[in-house]
Amino acid sequence: MIARLFAIFMLIATQLAAEPILVRSGEHADFSRLVVMTPTGTDWTLERQADGYRLDLDIENPEFLLEQVFNLIPRTRVLDVSRSNRPSGLTFRTADSVSAAAFQLSDGGIVLDFRSEPEDTHAKLAPESEGGKLVQEIARSYPSIAVHADSFPGVWEAAGTPSVVTIPEALPSVVPKLSEAPDARLAEAESNLLEQLGRAAAQGLIHLPLSSGEDASADPEFASDPKDGMNDEEQGAGEAPAGHLAVKSLTAIDRDAGVEARAMPQFVGAGSCPAEGSFDVASWIDDEPATAQIAAARRDLYGEFDRTSPEDVVRLARIHIAFGFGDEARALVEAFDLPEKDALPIHLMAAVLSEGSTHEFTGLAQLSSCDGPVALWAVLATSEDIATVINFEAIKRTYSALPSHFRGFIGERLVQRLIGLGAKEEARAILAAFERVAPAESGAADMMTARIDLATGAKDRAIDRLGHVARTAEVESPQALLLLVEEIVARHDVVERHLTETAAALAFELRKDQSGAPLQRAYALGLGSAGDFEGAFGAATVLPEFPDVESLYPQTLATLFEMVARIELDPLFLKTYFSHREKILRVSLKADTRLKIAERLVELGFSAAARDALNAETRALGRGRRVLAQTALAEKDGPAALAYLSGLNGAAEDRLRAEALMLLGDYSAALEHFEQTGARPEAVQAAWLAGNWGVIEETGGAEEQEFLRAFEIAGGATPPGSDMTSQATGNGEDAAALTRARGLLRKSEAERAALDQLLRALDVPDAGE
Repeated sequence: MIARLFAIFMLIATQLAAEPILVRSGEHADFSRLVVMTPTGTDWTLERQADGYRLDLDIENPEFLLEQVFNLIPRTRVLDVSRSNRPSGLTFRTADSVSAAAFQLSDGGIVLDFRSEPEDTHAKLAPESEGGKLVQEIARSYPSIAVHADSFPGVWEAAGTPSVVTIPEALPSVVPKLSEAPDARLAEAESNLLEQLGRAAAQGLIHLPLSSGEDASADPEFASDPKDGMNDEEQGAGEAPAGHLAVKSLTAIDRDAGVEARAMPQFVGAGSCPAEGSFDVASWIDDEPATAQIAAARRDLYGEFDRTSPEDVVRLARIHIAFGFGDEARALVEAFDLPEKDALPIHLMAAVLSEGSTHEFTGLAQLSSCDGPVALWAVLATSEDIATVINFEAIKRTYSALPSHFRGFIGERLVQRLIGLGAKEEARAILAAFERVAPAESGAADMMTARIDLATGAKDRAIDRLGHVARTAEVESPQALLLLVEEIVARHDVVERHLTETAAALAFELRKDQSGAPLQRAYALGLGSAGDFEGAFGAATVLPEFPDVESLYPQTLATLFEMVARIELDPLFLKTYFSHREKILRVSLKADTRLKIAERLVELGFSAAARDALNAETRALGRGRRVLAQTALAEKDGPAALAYLSGLNGAAEDRLRAEALMLLGDYSAALEHFEQTGARPEAVQAAWLAGNWGVIEETGGAEEQEFLRAFEIAGGATPPGSDMTSQATGNGEDAAALTRARGLLRKSEAERAALDQLLRALDVPDAGE
């Protein structure tokens, strides 16, 4: 039994010690890339094996996360990835003629590039080779299927056969032996799936193009266009991607509503990149004026009998994109119903230019690793973190090749996005590329510089630059004003009055547009920073009147409540909070802000309001439970206070626990907790109630110690007059009685004096008052 428990313990310990290592992947035109995300400083070796490569690491007991390796790459160059027989190694099984090169990133990750080497088919099928001899034997023996001689150059001449020969339909000697029957569970699953597909087909919910003799290449989803310069996979024979079912599905709800099913826009198949021409803005226009180029493209749009060609529509839409007219390009594409492979890039770029939503597009993150212009647009179109390796070199190269006016369109957003990804040096490179073509006084360049300064910690310089841009009449001034107000508020400083008034004026001018809502927020925050909370909350209530800004109103209220929690003057704090406390129940505040407000309220004696300010999340936190304990003590509820403090440790919690014990009459336990926290006055008070005279004698004040001596309570002290009997010698019994009486009188006077001093020290009023 002990041995079994020990084995289980060791197994659990081994699993806990395993270090997870993610293996990422990405497909490029001429190589497949894998990145093993090892920690910084990891030593490694890469060795070639008979069927591929083996990577050995100096990490003890790693846990490789391989589940998503083949989500982004096909099994063409890399066939399989698995743990090697060594404890800290990976085995990469590759196809024939695939070589690997590896290097390590600055953050520790190991990059492995698998490339296909050019194959020499003539050498493999030379007449004297085994393959050549096999083909010759087949050609002589089995006349059945015609095969052209140029399929195996050099072989037919050696065999003396005609230019067209035959191969049998069945080759028993060379056909591989099939495996055993599949698992019964797999067969049952296939049977159930076929039954469900049959039922759906009978209801008209799915369509199988190949079942009626249709060609998959006729389906636009699988069609390819060689003219578009797509990669080899997309220029194939029109076959569906490997592992893809040629099935079109339609839900019953969409069928009944008359809605045709449409898949989410998808740019690429697994692990491939679009053609560079689909996103190469620099190649779409020339040096002619925009009006001339747009007019020429419109003139060429309609041909004979007013027919349009997709190529001319794409050309005009691309010119619109190149000059920043995203909405016009999108409307043009939708009006002429272009094929999806031509329309998707334009839709994406139009959404980026108009700052619209790109959530409908899938597969964008993986495109950021492509070695072409699409990497720049993929980074701009995504707002979340990107897990794949970003090709920053392609982004910088693409941006530097853009026309000067177009760099201004996307420059600031690209810098902001790169900063969000932690690529500060790349953001500086984009700024340098823009400054090469920007005018001397450029608001856009100032905005990019300010964002980089904020990201690198130079906040004072950034605020000065933003203030300069906000005071100008440039296009970037409103955005600079917004960013400036947010930074000032984040620093807990006061926004200048003229900036607040400018934000109010701009918000009023743009009140019918969603771009006015952030300016209205800046106006409210400016008022709040100056202490005008009535005006600030009043300005915030106007936010719901702006279009498409549902989330901005609660965000602004949350920021204002953060300011309220920092108010130093108690009267202003209480007035502001109780004037708007109904809003705190509807707003999602940071836990720290909500706790600060509750702690402030309970300190000022508003225990019920403090309890109401907490929500379920903050009530479960240690600080929240401490506030609840304080409210319970204020309401003389000792048991509830002890329940809230259960499991909490600390000086503040011990002191509250002692106060709860005082309410319950357990003075000795309360004395112990007070002494642990160093609360001397409270400990002395508990000692009086517990009758612990030793603690009073050690830590009590002079009045308290005098009281103990006067009443002979502690330390065996002799009160005044107690030794008068010994002085009366030789005077008889009457003299002794008189001496004792005088001693008692002096003792009584001393006790009254000690009691008066103690009462005065405790500030107890006289009975006559």
